[in-house]
Amino acid sequence: MVFGWSGFYWSAIGKLLGACLAFGLGRGALSTMVNTKLSSNTFLQLVQTSTEENPLLVLILMKLSCFPETVKNFGSSILKPIKWWMFILGTALHGWTFTALWIYLGVDTAARIKDTTDSLPPNLRLQTLLTLALINGCVVSPLSMMYWIRSLKKKNQQANGK
Repeated sequence: MVFGWSGFYWSAIGKLLGACLAFGLGRGALSTMVNTKLSSNTFLQLVQTSTEENPLLVLILMKLSCFPETVKNFGSSILKPIKWWMFILGTALHGWTFTALWIYLGVDTAARIKDTTDSLPPNLRLQTLLTLALINGCVVSPLSMMYWIRSLKKKNQQANGK
């Protein structure tokens, strides 16, 4: 790891500033284009209703979803109940957690590369964190999204009298 743990700060700041730039552009200069591209998205139409009820929860669920960051950031920008402070908080909670994990992995890997005596014991904490991240990414996140989308569709059907 070139920067070691100090790389966390630069990466975290860059990730947050990049996400805020996308969110700000989506709310401002590019709002017409973003609305045109994303407003016909069935999923985001369902999410809009849910956002009015609980914007912070919707933001956190979107951040944990398997969608690309670009879609999450610009998608959040068209959901007007999501305030700037909510976006910053959700992005920091989600982004910085994984940034810390990847930095930890890099620092540990660099230490193992430099260790010519092979005397470093297995890093059980890192292995546990990586396993939890894998379980979250492959099981918890998709199941949470499935449950959430299903509940949004049910609410939509009930509202339309079907």
